[in-house]
Amino acid sequence: MPKKVFSDIVPRDKKSIRHIPIPDSWRSSKGETDVNEEDSSIFKKRANKTKLEEGRPIRTNKQNSFLGSRMFWFTAFTLLIVLVVGVFSVFSGATVLIVPKTENINVSFDLTALEKGLPGDLTFKVFSASKKSEKLSSADAESTEERKAFGTIIVYNNFSNTSQRFIKNTRFETPEGLIFRIQNSIVVPGRTEKGGVSTPGSLEVLVYADNPGPKYNIGKTDFTLPAFRSDGVRFKGFFARSKTPMTGGFSGVVKTLSKDRRAMVQKEIQLELLSTLIAELRSQIPKESVFFDGAYKVSFESLPSVEVDRGSVSVTEQASLTGFIFPRAMVAEKIARAYVAGYDGAPVEIQNLESLRFNFKDASSRLLKSAPVTFSLKGPASVVWLFDSNKLIGELAGVPVKNVPNIFKEYGGIFKAEASVRPFWKSRFPDNVNDIKVVSQVEGS
Repeated sequence: MPKKVFSDIVPRDKKSIRHIPIPDSWRSSKGETDVNEEDSSIFKKRANKTKLEEGRPIRTNKQNSFLGSRMFWFTAFTLLIVLVVGVFSVFSGATVLIVPKTENINVSFDLTALEKGLPGDLTFKVFSASKKSEKLSSADAESTEERKAFGTIIVYNNFSNTSQRFIKNTRFETPEGLIFRIQNSIVVPGRTEKGGVSTPGSLEVLVYADNPGPKYNIGKTDFTLPAFRSDGVRFKGFFARSKTPMTGGFSGVVKTLSKDRRAMVQKEIQLELLSTLIAELRSQIPKESVFFDGAYKVSFESLPSVEVDRGSVSVTEQASLTGFIFPRAMVAEKIARAYVAGYDGAPVEIQNLESLRFNFKDASSRLLKSAPVTFSLKGPASVVWLFDSNKLIGELAGVPVKNVPNIFKEYGGIFKAEASVRPFWKSRFPDNVNDIKVVSQVEGS
């Protein structure tokens, strides 16, 4: 079979791309391709650009890397500056550290306080409270007893805003004519006014039946004070209501406690009651007032023991406490006038005021209505001068830092002061008072 031969040469009589004739319409009158002037100008510009590029130095990769690195660090540094400025702006402000003037003294001072005083007088307020508590103890004796019924009433003072003292054995009468009496003197606070509303002063107190026996075992009821019957206004202004029923009235043989055992249990209850009442008093003292340890009068009433199931006896004690609180600023001023040379009446405080030892000068102090309270204070104390921090901040706002010392000089209670402004390049205090903080630190504390 004859071998086929393939030729990769196109025969001359065949057409190729090279032999495609150009139409006459595409040729110019001179026989050249028709290129308009606009296209010609483009070609010239490209040719010129090519010539320029041929004359320009070509950058190497190393040079491009160096230039990129410089641009990176410049951008990073700029961002860092912006960040630092932004942070300082957010945390901008000023802090002023004040060291107030102080003077250490040793107090041994007698004071007299009035319930209603004139301006400049030391005054006091009365806190009255009572509480009852009981404990069970195993009976170790028997006795024939006659017991009086007893219970707790609330005595109200809607007569005036002045406290009222009631002496021992004051009578309280039920609508049925049964008489109950208190066994100790009491002081009922005066009424108070707040928001146009009048609230009677009140005090819980224990009362006992006039006679023993079950006749006086009654439920809750109202009481009047026969002593005020001839004075219609007082008779209406002072009254009482039961808090508990009257119970315990009895005649017969009962299980009881020996004298020594009863005394021991009573003492335990009394100490617990006193601690509880003082804690309640402290929790109600306003910030501007001070209560000294020992600035109170307390009395205890031992209620009749009551036999309960399984040979146990209930021992009950009632405590009545009258506490005296004093205006803190006035006590401090009185002490400063007595012990600080050249004191001019500027506001001061006694840093350890509550730690001074308090003693009544008269054992019968405050037994009479509106009687003054005379007492002594003893011990070391530190007098600290006060200043108005809000006023100081207002005067510092917007002031150049260099002028601040002149402002501090106007405050006699300032011993030393340091001011710092943020950011550090600021030369004036912030205009916004909320951006200025004043810290007071007593020297040596």
